[in-house]
Amino acid sequence: MAVRNRVGSPVEGEDFFGRATELLTAWDLLDAENHLLISAPRRVGKTSLVRRLVKDAEERGWKALFINVEGEDGEVGFVRQLVEGLKEQKNGIGKAKESIVKAVTNLLQSLEVEVKADDIGSVKINWNQTKATDLKVQLAELLRQMGDGLIVIDELPVMLNRMANAENGKKRTESFLHWLRAFRQLPDVQVRWVFCGSIGLDSFTERMGVVKTINDLYDFPLGAYDSNTADLFLNELGKAEQLPLLPDVRQEIVRQVGWPLPYYLQLIFSKLKIIARSKESQTGVTVADVTIAFTQAASYSKLSTWQERLDEQLSLDDARLAKGLLDMLCQQEKGRKRAYLEQHMVTSLHTPIDAAKDNTAKLLKVLERDGYLLTEAGIYAFRSPLLRIYWFNSRIQ
Repeated sequence: MAVRNRVGSPVEGEDFFGRATELLTAWDLLDAENHLLISAPRRVGKTSLVRRLVKDAEERGWKALFINVEGEDGEVGFVRQLVEGLKEQKNGIGKAKESIVKAVTNLLQSLEVEVKADDIGSVKINWNQTKATDLKVQLAELLRQMGDGLIVIDELPVMLNRMANAENGKKRTESFLHWLRAFRQLPDVQVRWVFCGSIGLDSFTERMGVVKTINDLYDFPLGAYDSNTADLFLNELGKAEQLPLLPDVRQEIVRQVGWPLPYYLQLIFSKLKIIARSKESQTGVTVADVTIAFTQAASYSKLSTWQERLDEQLSLDDARLAKGLLDMLCQQEKGRKRAYLEQHMVTSLHTPIDAAKDNTAKLLKVLERDGYLLTEAGIYAFRSPLLRIYWFNSRIQ
């Protein structure tokens, strides 16, 4: 095995490490005809896991596809990607189904999506319900003829968030989610659906009040590596990158990272490679070098995505309040109690007393679910020491 150090990118093949238990569990659920919602904070490795599921499905002889809809604005773009994915999948769709694909393509081309800019520049989009129903019938027939299949949808909440911010957004997103749910309820269809993304679909539907549209999905949590897997991963990285790490160095990396996501381990390792190259003698890296690498990693510019995602996911006011809570918590390594944070929201974030309790509860739940925070014995603190230091350096210091 040669595990290359690919920081931040989804990995496949030999670069995919561990997750044997998670894969077995996922396949137990998929074989039982469950549809999965991969619920996990960002940077855990959701995309890498689902790409492996697609590869495994193809090896089983299933029809399988992975589509990322992050760049789409709405319903037509979603369906077009889905149809193109079905046409291009490894196992093909067969000659008998080409007429259905052609019919779907024609419907997409004729589907009325009216974009009208008025005097104030707003946009109105009309998802023609009659043709949407026709499209559903044709897609249902295509899915029904697929046999065993796996369809993975990545970054659906990003697309839905754009739809929600458009005119009549809530009704539009709810209608589309019901439309999509209907495909998962079709009789005589053996296709399993898996959803994941950097913004949680569960968080999005809860915020929009449309949780019922995904209540058929099996919640599949994905966490960080355990300490033993993290140690083995670092050992394999050292071998592949010609920078062997002694056991005490690996243990120190895991200790300082605190929450051993593959992404954080790879980031620290990349800094250690630079440190090793700067040494005049080929002595390798030491425990002391880990602290230097950690400090350097805490200034990594791409950690700013943790701030940007709050702006994308939340309303302007909620994003401001969430950042305010994180600003407070990054200054206290051991964390704070909820009551303290509620008071901070009143006094420092200028939130009315009657709203502070509800806002604090709502935002703490979002921040915990999305990997910013953890709670233990009523104390909220940053889950990742690395992210805490980055947040402090970039927003407070």
